[in-house]
Amino acid sequence: MAATRHDQQTMHDRHISRGLHRWVYFAMIGLAACYALSAWIGLAGSGLDD
Repeated sequence: MAATRHDQQTMHDRHISRGLHRWVYFAMIGLAACYALSAWIGLAGSGLDD
């Protein structure tokens, strides 16, 4: 029973983050920008009405 209390105390002292690392957010923004740019370039090609 003492080991259980020790584990609970160790888990209680652990730092818990409520968000992701800031570089993950930068990567998400960069990937979204690449996706938007590739869609714009892909759909802006010469079509039938040009």
